[in-house]
Amino acid sequence: MRGRGRTGTALACVLSGLLAAGRSGWAAVDPPLAVVPAAAQVSMRVGDSLEFSAVAPGEGTFTWLVWGRAVAHGRSWTYVPGPEDAGWQQITLLVTDVAGRELRRTWDVGVVAAVPPELVDVTPPAGLVERTEGSDLHFAVAARVPAARERDRVRFEWTVNDQPLHRDDAPATSATSRVTIVALPPGSHRVSVRVSEDDRVAAIADWTLEVAARPTPATTAPPAAAPPTPAATAPPVASIRPPEAPPVTTPVAPPTTTPVVAAELVTLPGPRVLEQPQGEPVVFAVRVEPPDAPVVFRWAVDGRRVRVRGPRLDFDARTPGRHRIAVTAALGGREIGSDAWTVDVVAPEPPPLAATPPPPPAPPTGGLAEEEVRRWLDDYARAWSRKDVSALRRMGQVRSADDAEKLERYFQSVSDIQVDVRLRSMRIDGARASVEFERIDTVTDPGGRKQELRLPPLRKEIERTPQGIRFADHGGAG
Repeated sequence: MRGRGRTGTALACVLSGLLAAGRSGWAAVDPPLAVVPAAAQVSMRVGDSLEFSAVAPGEGTFTWLVWGRAVAHGRSWTYVPGPEDAGWQQITLLVTDVAGRELRRTWDVGVVAAVPPELVDVTPPAGLVERTEGSDLHFAVAARVPAARERDRVRFEWTVNDQPLHRDDAPATSATSRVTIVALPPGSHRVSVRVSEDDRVAAIADWTLEVAARPTPATTAPPAAAPPTPAATAPPVASIRPPEAPPVTTPVAPPTTTPVVAAELVTLPGPRVLEQPQGEPVVFAVRVEPPDAPVVFRWAVDGRRVRVRGPRLDFDARTPGRHRIAVTAALGGREIGSDAWTVDVVAPEPPPLAATPPPPPAPPTGGLAEEEVRRWLDDYARAWSRKDVSALRRMGQVRSADDAEKLERYFQSVSDIQVDVRLRSMRIDGARASVEFERIDTVTDPGGRKQELRLPPLRKEIERTPQGIRFADHGGAG
């Protein structure tokens, strides 16, 4: 972890509070227990990895715990905090020797939330951009890292339709990157820039670019050719020019004018701020007078253009949080009205835990298959993206009421989260598998800012149980 004023200052107050309270995880034990890290209080950023290890005299069993919950066994364990782990975490090592004696070490780990570079200027503003085919498109992004040192730098990575376009870097105290895009065909395109300091956490700006086809120019009939001149009987004389044919005039039809059609957008009655249960669709509609006017409707959800051309939008309320629905109506290239709604999508309350769980289904026979593990990891990523705490509980990510409460608080703090899991390696042993994967979280906060967090590779154990495939009890949740 890089020592920097902005991280040290954030932790200083918390550390001093703990020290003032007289809290200590180190008690004298005999025989001695050698551990790494040696300090009882350490700090790290979300996405960093910190290896804990111990050497105890004689034989014994090792159990690593986070707030009293066992997460791993063995002489070493690597802690990789996710975004939901920001704050203080208590790590405990419990060693039991062959005589039944227990040795214990406790660490207070301050996990600092990852802070991406600040985007101080985005031109044009992120969202929908409309252009005509053949016109140049200019984009610029200015960024900075708070409390950056002179030698620190940020990197800009531009893509168009997920294909690399341009890459550069600049000092982190004040950096600007500009690109010009030409020759994009008509249609919808996605332009994005990823701004990062350490390749782990990044701020993202993206645009939906609608390129309209260039109007076809009107064609003009070529002038009528002059009638051929009969051949002369006398030899030609170079100094004498033949008489010019009289000009041919073509009658020109008077210009036609297209009558202007008047229309207006009628505001329909109903609330403009509403609450909607998650998973239940809601319909938004507008009306135009006269109804047969050739009006073009443009709908947007959270600032992103959607491909709906008519006066009605069916909104699938799948993502909890606050969303903004907007529509504009245009006639002959001129806006004639607009309307907007705010909808709060509310996730259902988790069902109460039954006092007596139903009997488990019969376990499936056979070991795990590679394709089965891949599908399970895809479902795991989708459960994160849906903010589905119940599914993550079934998968072993959530193992206690405290885990569920912490995850609910984290999900409520973000408007949207998209998780991508990329498998690096897999080893299957019957009904158990060891997997190594990367997790990439793209988060949108309530203010509309996007950031990307790349967690280092995670090594986990998963197993088939009567309740389905899940993280092993001591393999650690991902």
